[in-house]
Amino acid sequence: MRGDITVGIIGAGRTSASHVRALRRLPNISVVGVFDADGRRATALAERFQIPHHADDPEAFYALAKPQVVHVLTPPATHEGLVLDALGKGAHVLVEKPPSLTAAGCSLIERQADATRLTVGLNENFAADPRIVAARRKIAGGALGRLVHIDVSFGFDGRALKDDLSDWPWVSALPGGILEDLLPHPLTVAQALSGGGLLPKHWEVFRSGRLAFALPDELRLMLTNEEGATAHVKLSLSAHPPSFGIRVFGTEGTLQIDLRNMLVSLDRVGPGASAAARGISLSGRAFEILAQTASNALATGLFRAPRPGDPIHLLSAHYQALRTGGDLPAPIGRAKRTLEIARQIWPYS
Repeated sequence: MRGDITVGIIGAGRTSASHVRALRRLPNISVVGVFDADGRRATALAERFQIPHHADDPEAFYALAKPQVVHVLTPPATHEGLVLDALGKGAHVLVEKPPSLTAAGCSLIERQADATRLTVGLNENFAADPRIVAARRKIAGGALGRLVHIDVSFGFDGRALKDDLSDWPWVSALPGGILEDLLPHPLTVAQALSGGGLLPKHWEVFRSGRLAFALPDELRLMLTNEEGATAHVKLSLSAHPPSFGIRVFGTEGTLQIDLRNMLVSLDRVGPGASAAARGISLSGRAFEILAQTASNALATGLFRAPRPGDPIHLLSAHYQALRTGGDLPAPIGRAKRTLEIARQIWPYS
């Protein structure tokens, strides 16, 4: 794609504003329209960001806005139909996870994208975070030796959720509810750091009793790949404060990432190192953490740098791929594998 790219937003909910803000930071991209079945929400988003067109009917949306790319940011049960409609209208797609509720639906989207020579990418924000991208390069470059194990712990503070989950109505369509809705965040990070190919070996879903609603709120998932590396994904809905921690163990070092606080620490001191060597390493890492903390405070407070979860990094890579014809950072095929893991844990009926 060359020149200016026109983008339409489908769905005017809580995610849409962050996408519009991120798109406006990218060069030569214009947000030209908003579609939401609730016309009031479409109008409100369009007026808030001075977007020229808004509609509560998809035909009117495509006729008025004529977007080259659409972002599908609606409840999960609507994704498949909206993506297929967009491809039929000749638009590239970026869609929230999951792209479909079934693997068969993902395959249908893949075939339609191939047939129309269009692209479908996923909104995998955390896997595109610069700290995760840099860590993956270090791991692939051998900084940790051979990869042994990855621990990913994602903690969500669900104490404010209503008993009937009316503040998260879209999750009722997901067999795994809120756990399934959040699982792609830690799972895509684990896949990115491992180089992909992680498959589930064991999982446990249970209710802790710490939250008001009578649904499972804890997940423990063990995965492994063909190279023998393992990964453990822990997902909790009763974390206070929220957290996103990653530890990567290799034969020659350990990498720790506190994604929520934007801190990274690499330890390459082996098991046979002297006490002095360990002390020097620990002091160096402590100083590095202090420096990162100060830098992060300055960047986010003074320069409004994006925090983890902001779509800017994923969108930047996505639109660069569209312009150059390169590989998408989060293609539909990878999202299909994520969904297949979710369906092993929570079958769809």
